[in-house]
Amino acid sequence: MMATTASRIWNYVNVMAPPAALIPAGIIKFLALYLGFQALTGKTELNISPGAWAGAVTMVLLILLTRVYDEFKDAEADIRLGKAGDPRYADRPIVTGAVLIEDIAVLRNGIIITLLLLNVWMPFPLFHCFSSSIRSTMSLAKALHILV
Repeated sequence: MMATTASRIWNYVNVMAPPAALIPAGIIKFLALYLGFQALTGKTELNISPGAWAGAVTMVLLILLTRVYDEFKDAEADIRLGKAGDPRYADRPIVTGAVLIEDIAVLRNGIIITLLLLNVWMPFPLFHCFSSSIRSTMSLAKALHILV
């Protein structure tokens, strides 16, 4: 049976960025900053707003996006090393063919669209900074020839 793009992406994420580790780590990183900044402003009652949860999801997705860009950057070398028998690379989904580079491009595009939709409600200066960082990331990726 031929695997679908969605199932290959799901397999890739479970192997290379396990949600059981990625999600708690992203949420904890975001909340540490978010609540820390609240405490630094002198608030005596810390709160977590719906916007904070959007921020936590954004952090999780940005960590995953970083992993995806790393995959693009290293795919050729990982495949070469895996095919040569290096045990550190042999079982990676990109090496075994369990995921295609095109599938990872679909994942990347989905993450970027989700990030934009999740953060479009931010006040203009913040959204402008966020969207500028996404554009800079895309430009860097093109310059490094890691976009598919």
